[in-house]
Amino acid sequence: MDKRREKGSKVISTEYESFIADIKARLTKGSMVNITGIKVQKKKFTRAIQGTVEEIYRDFIVIRSKNDKNGYRTAFNFVEMFCDGVRFNER
Repeated sequence: MDKRREKGSKVISTEYESFIADIKARLTKGSMVNITGIKVQKKKFTRAIQGTVEEIYRDFIVIRSKNDKNGYRTAFNFVEMFCDGVRFNER
């Protein structure tokens, strides 16, 4: 489901801006987060990740995974997360 193709660009831009504002308001550096609905290599199935917020940049967020002992860090792009319908839950 690609939200960019469903609606006009003005509606998408306001929804996207509110999505980013919501993420930046709720999450801070060092907060624990649970992210669900991440698409895996454009397949039909999704996965979830639990971890700590390392950094929040303008276009992406960096999460340090809770389960990995080596400190594996993953960057998530805001545009891809918005189009996939990713949900954030604070823990």
